[in-house]
Amino acid sequence: MPHWPYPEVNPDENKAAESLYHLLKATALREEDLQPKQVPAAGSGFAVDAATAPTLPTKNAAQFMLSAGYGCLDALKHWLGIQEEQDSQGTYVNLTVRLHGGYPLLRNALECGASALWLMSPESSRARVKRQLLLHLDEVHNYEQFAKTAGLPIEHLAAKRQRVDQFAVAAGIAPWTPKHKASPKTPKGKKKPKQDALPRMTDILRKLDEERSDTLKDLLPWLAAWQLSSGFAHGKMWAATTGNDSVEQIGTRDTYGATFHFSTNLQKLNLITVATYELLETGFARYSTLLGELPSQSETRDGEFLEENGYG
Repeated sequence: MPHWPYPEVNPDENKAAESLYHLLKATALREEDLQPKQVPAAGSGFAVDAATAPTLPTKNAAQFMLSAGYGCLDALKHWLGIQEEQDSQGTYVNLTVRLHGGYPLLRNALECGASALWLMSPESSRARVKRQLLLHLDEVHNYEQFAKTAGLPIEHLAAKRQRVDQFAVAAGIAPWTPKHKASPKTPKGKKKPKQDALPRMTDILRKLDEERSDTLKDLLPWLAAWQLSSGFAHGKMWAATTGNDSVEQIGTRDTYGATFHFSTNLQKLNLITVATYELLETGFARYSTLLGELPSQSETRDGEFLEENGYG
């Protein structure tokens, strides 16, 4: 697809370009903050989690997902080729805006940030550990689907699931009813107990939006940012017409319509990028709290864990 370099004359688009430059520049600062070798402070939330389930630390999973999310934003920076330059008129932001490729990176970043924040959100250590075990089972399931398609052996995966069940018992997690585990027979007239499973991404984001701090309420909802980015990622026309500018090409209109030229709207791209960055930063703030602060009373009790699972 051809590209035409031109100076942007819309001041709002220029302002959005500057915002993107400073925002994406800030993501590089998180690389050192998310080192895998960081040791949780004694008595911190992550330390309590590690004592409960030392084989599958919640810290490692959260760190990996957050790093992947920030990595997507760093890739977005390179995709834009964004940099600050100077000429006789002063300082300006130079970037190359392509029509495809940017929003899928934002979608990935949103999913990584949402999954990490979902994992870390509970105050109860056992609730966090339970979510980590569910995430691990999902990893096993996804690999199994890949292995079946690729013709790779899968016999060893049953033992992996059994070990996760053993971890759950050792951590004192009850109830523990993952989908792979046969549910006990339900007495007649009684409601069948709900099996433990990961919620859908839409449900995770909707819940996180509800719990969003007041300072972030004015930003685009994270779910809306993910929906638009997903539309772009799957090549949907509704997303292209919503997130891009379009100009009718002169001389192309006929009885059935006309041909339009799409170009990326930097204000909308910036809007989604800001929402994505704030989600990752919210996750990083929670990560920092669990890494170093002393646990609250609910960290050492199971009250919120039981309430979350309908037993409070």
